[in-house]
Amino acid sequence: MNNLKNVLAIFLLLGSTYVSKAQDCNFDKDEKDKFTGEITRMADQRMGNITTHWNLILEQKGTKYYLGLRLLRSTAITNPVLKGEKFYLKLEDGKVLAIAADKDYAPTFYSANGGVQTTINTRGEVDLETLKSLSASPVTDIKITVGGNDMTQSSIPSKQTKKVMEYAACLAASK
Repeated sequence: MNNLKNVLAIFLLLGSTYVSKAQDCNFDKDEKDKFTGEITRMADQRMGNITTHWNLILEQKGTKYYLGLRLLRSTAITNPVLKGEKFYLKLEDGKVLAIAADKDYAPTFYSANGGVQTTINTRGEVDLETLKSLSASPVTDIKITVGGNDMTQSSIPSKQTKKVMEYAACLAASK
């Protein structure tokens, strides 16, 4: 009987640890389709200083996982990001993650403050190893080439990259 109580106590302790860890995963979007049961999770994290507009987007759709990049530029950029073109994340441990666009992404434009603003989006499917790498080491730099022009973001604040690491860990744990 004592063994049963010990096993039950351990089970309850482990179960409460799992629940508290799962509660740490606060995604911007966390939904389950009521018809298909498919899970959609998304986290959108701003990257860089106050004058730059870069966002790294981590996403789960069903059993697939994606990393996306969105950046805003105060100029007209007409070149799309073509399917297969890559953006790069350099990690503190020296690894460089290359994420290939899963389709063509045309830039979007709008007028603001008497000028033109361009938003560039891209997204690519990633594997479990990429999520694990992203969860284990901070992002230090981001690079994308659009229309032959390199765009980079360096010196990413640790608070921002810590959130990316947490989101990646949550997605990797759900695989």
